[in-house]
Amino acid sequence: MAFADYPFFRSLSTELCQEIYLSSRVRQYNRGEQIRGMTVRNGNAVHILLNSGIAAEELVHHEATTLRFRYQGHCLGDAEVFTDSKPPLALAVTTTVTMAVPLSVMRSLVRKHNTLMRAVSTSMAERLRSNDRVYMMFARNPEQRLCELFVELIDKTGYPTRDGHKVDGPSQNDLAQALMVSRATVENTLRGLRARQLIRTEYRAFVFPDVAALKKVASAVPPATASTTAGPRMTD
Repeated sequence: MAFADYPFFRSLSTELCQEIYLSSRVRQYNRGEQIRGMTVRNGNAVHILLNSGIAAEELVHHEATTLRFRYQGHCLGDAEVFTDSKPPLALAVTTTVTMAVPLSVMRSLVRKHNTLMRAVSTSMAERLRSNDRVYMMFARNPEQRLCELFVELIDKTGYPTRDGHKVDGPSQNDLAQALMVSRATVENTLRGLRARQLIRTEYRAFVFPDVAALKKVASAVPPATASTTAGPRMTD
């Protein structure tokens, strides 16, 4: 492997990269296959995402399930390197290649190598930043939130075509789960974006003719409410 081609390994020495590689298993997962989780054999292994595919972790909070998309450079199971917890189910949204390192091995290597600890911590920090920026902006309307998610997907996994940029993978159900809205909300929002020619939908893919316009929608400041725009109330 040319380790420098993969973001996770760029800060690590060649010797450490080789040590991780020799203790791991590289495998390709097709769309819908389970990568890790309680029902998967060796499901608590730490998976380093290698290609430009998309994986999705299913997170359960008080019986509600949400999705979080993960990309090249992320680790599935990074938090479990430092804490004991049940591994969430992770699925391949598109064809995804991972390097699976047994959790016990990764914990041992992290204790021995500060550079690896920083690499795992960086993966965690990037994941948390993405969560806050993309998924937790509840004050914004569905169109803004969906556009922000699309901008993230374009940046991480999109590729240029003659008609703009294309993203393969997420279904409308995936998008609805990720943003914690109904599928009907996603369908209505996509209909509006298509009418404005900001998106074209294809089989298991989205095409974005004008990414700059999409970013403008995503970053628009929500209109102020009457309570914030009204002047001070006059009294007798």
